[in-house]
Amino acid sequence: MPELGGARVLVTGATGLIGTSLVQRLTMLGSEVGAVVRPGAVPPTGPGISLLTADLRDAQAVETVVRDFQPTCIVSAAMPTGHARTAAQRRASLEVGLVGTALLLDLAVEIGSRRFVQVGSSLEYGSRDRPLREDDPLEPSTFRGAVKAAASVLCLQRARAGDLSAIVVRPFSVYGPWERNGRLVPAALRAALDGSTLALTVNDSVRDFVFVDDVVEGVVAALSAGDELSGLAINLGTGIETTNRELVRLVERVTGRPISLSHEPFPSTPADTHHWSADTSVARDVLGWTARMDLPTGLGATARWLQESRP
Repeated sequence: MPELGGARVLVTGATGLIGTSLVQRLTMLGSEVGAVVRPGAVPPTGPGISLLTADLRDAQAVETVVRDFQPTCIVSAAMPTGHARTAAQRRASLEVGLVGTALLLDLAVEIGSRRFVQVGSSLEYGSRDRPLREDDPLEPSTFRGAVKAAASVLCLQRARAGDLSAIVVRPFSVYGPWERNGRLVPAALRAALDGSTLALTVNDSVRDFVFVDDVVEGVVAALSAGDELSGLAINLGTGIETTNRELVRLVERVTGRPISLSHEPFPSTPADTHHWSADTSVARDVLGWTARMDLPTGLGATARWLQESRP
């Protein structure tokens, strides 16, 4: 079981929603963090953070930063944002999310890293009419989900082969500070705070919204878990379904301001379904993790962060 105090933890995707908060949390726990950021990205800063500039599509650059940093643990969280819609976007998703993960796995084995945590996605499963379980067949309906599923399968194969100690975590619909503007929660909060209009999909799809700090604690638990958990995939969700319109009503209640809905619907994706929630029993029983932040409280915290972070 890796001790995180004094550990050297390399985090890819360090400027993303999960990565940004994870880097901060790890430094609070006493880890020395190697934050891998793309050239030109706005990096996280603070004591205990080593900035490592590398695009995961550049194998030589990645090999250099990993060998120089010599991490005790690696968290693979890098992935281009959004759903790939063009050939170039699909290629970038594969190069970062799958080929980049494969390279990190090889390097982790080579340098003797003690734990590898792959940040997967609930999109790996595809939609079902019941809570999603880790032993469900992976039937992704989106390209993003397919790439994440392939990376997770590769990671678990290396763990089961005995190459290294690795765990896959599958967050559900993560929200909170640092979430990009185009997603539903920040869009709804900004519509309430700024008085702008909000577009929703025609079908009132559902999500299992989980606060980013809870997801970070799940990643931390996976980093410090015993080797008997190597080779497992673990859901990080709440098990609670919330429709888009229910979320809008919650945002109105939390902010005390009405939201004006646009007459033009937001384009739907294959991920927009009427059922989407996590079976959280493995996380609870095996990892000792349960989401603590309820949705109204998390929305309130995110709203305050948005107001405080405005220029």
